[in-house]
Amino acid sequence: MKKILFFFSALSLVYGSAAQNSGYMNFTTFGILAGTSSDENPAPLSVVMEHNYRIGNRWAPGIMTGIEQLNENLMPLALNLKFFIQAKKSTFFLAGLGGYSVSLEKPAIEGIKKARGGFLAGLETGWIIPVNPGAAV
Repeated sequence: MKKILFFFSALSLVYGSAAQNSGYMNFTTFGILAGTSSDENPAPLSVVMEHNYRIGNRWAPGIMTGIEQLNENLMPLALNLKFFIQAKKSTFFLAGLGGYSVSLEKPAIEGIKKARGGFLAGLETGWIIPVNPGAAV
C-alpha cells in the first residue's frame, strides 16, 4: 500500500520549478526508475534536484544532484543546460546533461570490493505549467 501511495504522490509532484523568466530556478524530480526483474530493488527510487540560473527567456545553465537507488545508492553530479520555448501560458523545454555518478556504498555482489560509479549523460524534455507567480508543475 505504501508503494502505491508513494507512486501516486510522485506522479502528482513530477516536476516543480520556479515560474519566472529570469534568475534562479529549482527543478525537483521524484520518480521510480524502470528496470528488469533481475534488479536488486524492484522499484528503485530517484530524487533529483536541478539548480539553474535562467538567462533571458531561452537558456538556463545549472547543476544537478540527488540520489538514485539502483543496485547500490548513487549520487549523480552533473552540469546541465535547458533551452526554453515559450507558449501562451506554459513553457516547453529541451535539456541535456553530463557528469558523473558517485557510488555511496559498497556493492553487495561477492568479489567486488569497491564501487567506482561512472559517467552519466542524458537528454530530457518537459512542459512547465505555471500554478502561481512563484511555482509551476
